[in-house]
Amino acid sequence: MNAKTRTDLTRALDHVQRISGFTRFVVMAHAKELGLSFCEPRPWSPEEIDFLQEHAGAMSKRAIAAKLGRTHYSVKGMASRLDLRLRVLDGYSRQDLCELLGTGIKQVCRWIENGWIKVENGRITEKSVTLFLRRHPEQYRLSRVDDAWYKGLLFPSFTASAFRNTHESGSRSQEQFSRI
Repeated sequence: MNAKTRTDLTRALDHVQRISGFTRFVVMAHAKELGLSFCEPRPWSPEEIDFLQEHAGAMSKRAIAAKLGRTHYSVKGMASRLDLRLRVLDGYSRQDLCELLGTGIKQVCRWIENGWIKVENGRITEKSVTLFLRRHPEQYRLSRVDDAWYKGLLFPSFTASAFRNTHESGSRSQEQFSRI
């Protein structure tokens, strides 16, 4: 397979990954061993590593890669070597929202296109979800929504009271157990 552009090379690597079952790193390492790779990876500077460590979990892999002028795979590989978790925990992914609201990805994308749900740094903000739930109740079915998440998001006192009730019942059961 001849690759004349970077896009062609990416497609070819994806194809090799699919048919072989090996990761991109393994495929690239083997290509280098065979003398098929003509570029040396650019070493990471201490400033780039600091940036990655500071923003891992706060920015998406794609955003970090763009900011550093590196590929998604380079960022992913360095994060792995540094034992960093890159999953962004602030806000929600589109898939998270699908699961929590019991709906499909097309519906979530429509809500975003309509401006009902806001996306910042590739993540759906919790504030926009709360506003959406309050302003557009006709857009989702409560019977499909994750009950505890919904109540905790719209009624913050629910989360506190649920924690308090769980803690109190745990204390009671420990007291009862100690009497036996």
